[in-house]
Amino acid sequence: MTRLLHRRPAAALLGAVALLALTACSGQEYPNSTFTHLSDLNTDINNLWDRLYLLAMIVFVVVEALLLFTIFRFRAKPNAPLPKQIHGSHLLEMVWTAIPVLILIPLAIPTVKTIFKTQADAPAGSLQVEVYGHQWWWEFRYPQYGVTTANELYLPAGRTVNFTLRTQDVLHSFWTPQLAGKRDLISNKTNHIWYTPDAKLVEDAFNGFCTEYCGASHANMRFRVYTASPENFEKWAAHQKNPATGSPAATAAQATADSAAKKAPKAAAVVAPPAPAPAGTTVERNLVFSKPGTIELSLDLYRPDKFTGTLPVVVWTFGSAWAGGGKQAQAGNASWLAQHGYAVAVIDHRGSGVAQWPAQAFDVKAAVRWLRANAAQYALDPSRFAAWGESSGGHLSSILGLTGDVAELEGDGGSPGQSSRVQAVVDFFGPSDFLQMEAHKLTPNAMGHDAATSPESRLVGGAIQENKDKVAKANPITYLTPDDPPFLILHGDRDPQVPLEQSQRLHEALRAAGWDSVRMVAIDEDWSAMRMRQVAYIQRAG
Repeated sequence: MTRLLHRRPAAALLGAVALLALTACSGQEYPNSTFTHLSDLNTDINNLWDRLYLLAMIVFVVVEALLLFTIFRFRAKPNAPLPKQIHGSHLLEMVWTAIPVLILIPLAIPTVKTIFKTQADAPAGSLQVEVYGHQWWWEFRYPQYGVTTANELYLPAGRTVNFTLRTQDVLHSFWTPQLAGKRDLISNKTNHIWYTPDAKLVEDAFNGFCTEYCGASHANMRFRVYTASPENFEKWAAHQKNPATGSPAATAAQATADSAAKKAPKAAAVVAPPAPAPAGTTVERNLVFSKPGTIELSLDLYRPDKFTGTLPVVVWTFGSAWAGGGKQAQAGNASWLAQHGYAVAVIDHRGSGVAQWPAQAFDVKAAVRWLRANAAQYALDPSRFAAWGESSGGHLSSILGLTGDVAELEGDGGSPGQSSRVQAVVDFFGPSDFLQMEAHKLTPNAMGHDAATSPESRLVGGAIQENKDKVAKANPITYLTPDDPPFLILHGDRDPQVPLEQSQRLHEALRAAGWDSVRMVAIDEDWSAMRMRQVAYIQRAG
């Protein structure tokens, strides 16, 4: 019995030493580790962790020492009298109450100081970035630059960045492990977080995640963070606003993205930078088609390497919740169509944060007019134009198809005098009647379309139910006539963002208007899965 009692303290001591050894093994770095010092926020949090860990270990060692002392001092001995009993000792009760208080004070002081520091307002002159969480993608706006990106966040090294966090639907959480702790995006509330990326992070890439379960495609809600030198960041921002093929800005921005991509963790699933056009396809990027005010709008034109005669044209408008930006991410779909004998123009338009409706209609029509005016230069067939878009891009494609003769939606950009008509429309899950979207949404927790902060409300400049006249002018279903072009409409029947009824209403209204060349295909999939395979569905649907 005595030998056993001797062995137990020894085993406990050995276990404690082993635990300390294991917890000290932190030399290996991991791509999503929070134990890094790559920003001032992470440095503060790690310093707090180190202090708390040290204090906790001191407490642990003292407690274990007292425990071992007690075990040896008061262990059972043959014929030993009972130790003095201490029941009802007021002194002892005060001591064991005071000791935890004294322990908590040095724990609380650095904790409270760090909380107040990290929760304070961002310093003056910080870069402002507005973060919007959507099911299931990230939108990043730079209001100081008039730039919007999707799923790609660019930050200047050594400059404080103040993030304003909002959700457009359900609860999300914004987290870049190596740069900062997570912060929630809460419905009907604006949250904030700020930090300064380390000045040495001039060509680096990091993973970002949503850490709150937000629906069926939560696992796909990832983003990439690219850090650049302040000079290259400014060049990148200028390039986003004023695109020009082969410019120093484009070269610098691409060099930063390429270098960062090389440093990206190999095992992590990430959103890749824009890739060059596949073999067999030629792309001419950033062709400026309109200049509303100080903004330059551009398109990327994809064509097959080998063709004869002139090419039919697909005017591709991507989905962005009318935020604009991101046409470089459409290279895969555009190249596939180009390889099948089409010229594909992936067009940009002003975001709703910069200009409200009907600016977006003006922009897409300007692109069509510019393409027609330059048809001879690029071997395009001006009599064969089709509009194709997804989500908000599907809405704008429908507008192109249904308003070829509506003067108030024409605008004056992009080669006036040319026709903005298109001869066919492919509409992927685009809204057609904003006022009915709330009533038909898939689940009660899905995006609130009637809210003043919804994408539809931002587009028209106010809550849609309070601006019905303006909404009517933005609804494709308003403009139906018997001479509308052929339509192909595809929609997933489990789409949580744009209800299936939006496509059904447009399809029924087109048929009622007397137009027979319209086809609708409802796909048994949700929005995200359908978006990933939209070209395959075109092949299947014919």
